[in-house]
Amino acid sequence: MTDKLKATMLGVNREASPSNLDAALATGEMLSAYLMDAAVSCLGTPVTSLNGYVLRIRTNSDFGRASVKSVDPQPIRGCTPGA
Repeated sequence: MTDKLKATMLGVNREASPSNLDAALATGEMLSAYLMDAAVSCLGTPVTSLNGYVLRIRTNSDFGRASVKSVDPQPIRGCTPGA
């Protein structure tokens, strides 16, 4: 999904801004995660999809190669059996 989105974005604008490209590629990663969730749940395995927004992942603003600055572990703890 992400590779197709990247090709589509660059097909529209060969010089798309890094921030715009990052945002588009993030939607591809989310779609891939939700498709995996759907496939695994069909097998009867409980699944919870968490994305960067839910996890409050914060990065620096070095678009195209950002580094993670922080992640909120609370949503993951809420998914852990016995938590």
